Amino acid sequence: MPKAARANSKKAAPSTVRQRAAAEADKPIFEIDTVGEASVRRSLLADQAPASARLRKGQSIHKPLRSDLILAQRSSVPALSSRAVPSAEALVKKQKAKLGKVDRATKEKLKRIARKDGEGQGLWGIKSGDQGEALSDAVKKAGEYDAWAKEQKVKEDEDAAMKAAVAIHDPKTRPAPKAPSTLHTHALLSDAQPRTIAIPHPGTSYNPAHEHHQALLSSALTHYTAVESREDRGQELKDTLDEARRAARGQEAWEAYEEEVGSGESDDDGELADPEATDAKLKRKTPKRKTKQQRNAKLRVAEEARQLALRREMKKRIAAVHNVKAVDKDITQAQQLSLEEKAMALKVRKARLIEQGLTRFRSGPSRVPDAPVTFQLGEELADNLRTLQPEGNLWREWIGSGMRRGKVPVERANESKKGGKRGGRGHDKNHKMREVEKYSYKNWSG
Repeated sequence: MPKAARANSKKAAPSTVRQRAAAEADKPIFEIDTVGEASVRRSLLADQAPASARLRKGQSIHKPLRSDLILAQRSSVPALSSRAVPSAEALVKKQKAKLGKVDRATKEKLKRIARKDGEGQGLWGIKSGDQGEALSDAVKKAGEYDAWAKEQKVKEDEDAAMKAAVAIHDPKTRPAPKAPSTLHTHALLSDAQPRTIAIPHPGTSYNPAHEHHQALLSSALTHYTAVESREDRGQELKDTLDEARRAARGQEAWEAYEEEVGSGESDDDGELADPEATDAKLKRKTPKRKTKQQRNAKLRVAEEARQLALRREMKKRIAAVHNVKAVDKDITQAQQLSLEEKAMALKVRKARLIEQGLTRFRSGPSRVPDAPVTFQLGEELADNLRTLQPEGNLWREWIGSGMRRGKVPVERANESKKGGKRGGRGHDKNHKMREVEKYSYKNWSG
């Protein structure tokens, strides 16, 4: 088949019609056999039969070398090697590590399933199935928000952490607060809970009734009388001790008791003692030995006294046995009375705890003080609300309520301790009255 003429700039390329005419002229000369001859096929298959059989058996087509046959004759037991071989545990760990890894083909398959086999890595990978750019959130949510609507629709926050934070501050959904583990409840308040805010007396009103006001004044008088009696209790003994301290101030310990004990010197020390009189005093009268009759009489009297005591004890036991029923009845009645008294006492104490809290009960190192009694005399009452002057201290009221309910520790100034009325705690420890001598030459005001 003649080659087509190559076009160049000097000579024009042959046309397509001429090329087709040349190809038609060459057809009788050249022919392509697509079927083949049967005899040729049989001869080729006969030549290839031994080689195919050997290939099917996994053998080589050519005859193996003698050296290869000799080298192939190996024992099934491997020879000992001087190299360090890893242990079985190390091999197992290595095999497990290989099994745990994901091969490349599996990774590619997973990417194709997730449609992340495009460009980029990780979160920035482009999905292979995406067509064009993704729509923005503004386009997706177009038409949902109406700026001119009267009531805007508020959607719930999809963030779980934000929901939990909002739920804590919401009074409807926030959990109930738990009491701290360090807060100990008073034993008396286990079955009675005092009021957080005490109900005031009707007489404390700015315009109380006459009987209510008189009842308030009488209760205040009773309260302050009891306080004064408690303060005056043992006052005489305290005054006596204070007087003794003032008298003994500035003296030594032995000088304070000199008048009672004496100086310790005797006026008779200078006189000589009579030796004969001293010997007479030192001599003791030797007791006379008792006779056998006297000793027997003494033993007989002791035995009679012992027998009399035994008879009296036996009479008491017999009388107790005869009076078992009466004694049992008396014990039962006493127990019933004691149970009733205990129940009544518990009922009274519970009512008192509900009404007054832990007032006058011990809470910690000291007792809870009484609640302050507030009252006004008849001339101090306001005529109207314009002249009313509210009094009180919220902080003191809160502290008093907490102490009566056992929520605030009781801290009271102990006047008997060092520091006087200012208490004996903290920086007031050394603040006490001291008596000093004042000299005239130290008076710089003159």
